[in-house]
Amino acid sequence: MTYKCFVLLRRTAVRTDTCCIVAISLNIQQRVHPVIWSQANLPFDCFCVAPIPKPIGGVLIMAVNSLLYLNQSVPPFGVSLNSIADSSTNFPLKIQENVHCTLDCARYTLISNDRLVLSLKGGELYVLTLVVDGMRCVREFHFDRSASSVLTTCMCVCSENYLFLGSRLGNSLLLRYTEKSSGTIIQAEEKATGAPVSKKRRVEGLEQLASDVREVENVDELEVYGSSDNQPGTLIASYSFEVCDNIWNIGPCGQVAMGEPAFLSEEYSSHLDPDLELVTTSGHGKNGALSVLQRSIRPQVVTTFSLVGCIDMWTVFSAPSPSDETTEEEGEGSTEQETGPSSETEISGGHAFLVLSRRDSSMILQTGSEINELDNSGFSTQSSTVYVGNLGNNRYILQVSPSSMRLLQGIKQIQHIPVDLGSSLQSCSVCDPYVVVMGSEGQIMMFTLKEDRLMGGARLSASKTPISQTSRILAISTYKDYSGLFTTETINMELVASKKENEKLAEKVPTFLPEEIDDEDDMLYGDTATNFSQSTTHNIEGEKE
Repeated sequence: MTYKCFVLLRRTAVRTDTCCIVAISLNIQQRVHPVIWSQANLPFDCFCVAPIPKPIGGVLIMAVNSLLYLNQSVPPFGVSLNSIADSSTNFPLKIQENVHCTLDCARYTLISNDRLVLSLKGGELYVLTLVVDGMRCVREFHFDRSASSVLTTCMCVCSENYLFLGSRLGNSLLLRYTEKSSGTIIQAEEKATGAPVSKKRRVEGLEQLASDVREVENVDELEVYGSSDNQPGTLIASYSFEVCDNIWNIGPCGQVAMGEPAFLSEEYSSHLDPDLELVTTSGHGKNGALSVLQRSIRPQVVTTFSLVGCIDMWTVFSAPSPSDETTEEEGEGSTEQETGPSSETEISGGHAFLVLSRRDSSMILQTGSEINELDNSGFSTQSSTVYVGNLGNNRYILQVSPSSMRLLQGIKQIQHIPVDLGSSLQSCSVCDPYVVVMGSEGQIMMFTLKEDRLMGGARLSASKTPISQTSRILAISTYKDYSGLFTTETINMELVASKKENEKLAEKVPTFLPEEIDDEDDMLYGDTATNFSQSTTHNIEGEKE
């Protein structure tokens, strides 16, 4: 789209329709670009071209005060969106009923072959439906105001039924749009004339064709023109938009004020460095807001208690053991009758235990809505803890002590392994299902978690790693290699070379399916070539017969 000549706004009375659109074919090899179609004398305020996919095809021209549809094989169609378009252009426009808006600063995206979502400069969301006739020619536009959203800078369809609205003046939103069940079918010819299609009669000269198929005397005319009762229509559907997520935006910022927070925990009130907040005006227009900025995360402390001599701490997940599940199922009825609605102590999907290590003991705490200490469990509490982690996709818990290892399922111990490396265990590293422990003098031993599917349990099997002890090992860390850079297997180079040769041959001889070949003539001039070839074939066969 281009301009034949530029015209100022105050000179529109002298020259109005200065915009034109040109379709060219790019030939990169011969470096030519012939013009295959052009349309001149378009409104001067056109600013956007939206391609419409097949089977409709064509382009949608957005102007500030009007909306146009252009196609190479059909006459142009356009509507005026306000009263300014009637006096600012000579392009033939139809008045769009019940719509008074402008498209400047509007953004669009396609959600189907005949539907677009428009976001206007005020944040209004419209669903634009292209109403087509039996020849797939656009004869009408249907605007449906669905919602009011942010001032949109960009928009796109992320995946099926999800729409992203990006804004630099407000919060960016992720919307989910759903089509409502109720819908009406509009036929372009019916609305243009005001009479049902089934009651129309086509007049050629002095002959009048009947609307009922049974009244048609000439069968050839029925084959050519078809039955008027089966005229296709366009389904007009309304959409609902739901906010799924947003990206916060505090710009552009205006005035800024500083003050103290309204609610602050007692733990932070005694700090020498005062905890202050900044309040700023942000956004623009309908997206304007007051934003409160704080320097760091300010948690609401539920409870505090002192832990004297705590060296390290871990949190682990827990899966209920089969015995625990059966006891819970048996005691569900009696517990609900006695205590009423049960209050869950464990947070769904959260950590179940907090393990604290001291110099000569360990403390096991069960987390949830409250933190309670466990007295009787399979954990070791009489010695310090070196490491605690999960194994088997968080189904099992591993506790490593200076002289032993414990494998637990929930609070039930299922395996206890004394480890004698000549020195106490100092560190541990886990990469499910492998466990590597290291002694204080640098000795290393590896364990593997093996599950018994028949018995429904699991155990740790030990294996010493053949590592040369030329120098003392100071630290260990397990790593799962997905790239293949650290592989120790011998690669068969002949297989790799033959595979590369086959790939090169496949690249040299491309194969295309008939459905995947894009016919340039079909895209430029429509499907007439295919229809002509089919009709020619039928005529030749008829002559042979």
